[in-house]
Amino acid sequence: MKAGNALLLRFYGLCLTLTCFGHGKRVQHPEPQPVDCLYSSWSAWTLCDPCTNERQRSRGIEEFGQFRGQPCRESLSESAECITEVTCAPTATTGCPAAHFQCGSGKQLDGIWHTAVVVHGEEFFYGGVGITNCPPGGTELGQPNSIVDLGVTEVTGEIFMDYLTSLGESTYRGETYHLFENNCNTFSNEVAQFLTGSRIPEYITDLPSEVLSTPFGQVLRPILESMTVSPSGANSFNNSQR
Repeated sequence: MKAGNALLLRFYGLCLTLTCFGHGKRVQHPEPQPVDCLYSSWSAWTLCDPCTNERQRSRGIEEFGQFRGQPCRESLSESAECITEVTCAPTATTGCPAAHFQCGSGKQLDGIWHTAVVVHGEEFFYGGVGITNCPPGGTELGQPNSIVDLGVTEVTGEIFMDYLTSLGESTYRGETYHLFENNCNTFSNEVAQFLTGSRIPEYITDLPSEVLSTPFGQVLRPILESMTVSPSGANSFNNSQR
């Protein structure tokens, strides 16, 4: 009987840093006028929560403080005590550690995950330069935080390479990368289904909606959408196949 090839999902917690580089001749520009932080209006209060006897409201940031203007340091959410005649109906615990926050008041994110699929002795992932590959753990991220065994595949290396080539020329080109909608995790999920019929864990694929469902996520969305994740140390798959 022909043995199948093991398929592993490796994921890494990322510390995202925005770095700006400049070069060339220095040009003196006039000092810009200070811009103070501008908040949106508060939302309406939520209904009184019968279990916490609190109600919530939130707001966003319409313009960030810059050029020595007043920075945005005030809270984007508020809670207030309230009284309701509705009876509290306890629900199953979500397992949120008390040291982080109360489960009714926020979300705990254990990591911002970059995932890669290891099969046929190589690690494959997708980022801002397209599909790339390297020896397992060969990028600057080093060894992964966790490894999930996705099973085995009967797909041969030759068929898999043809499949990746088609993805790299269509859905997963460098210019189609989007941090929330078309990223390394959507790539890993699609590849895993092709190889084994199994999906990667939902807490990874659901991460973008978890982030964007919070007021703070909505505030950061314009900044995050302009970012790409492309760990160095890997080879561009399409280039290496030519």
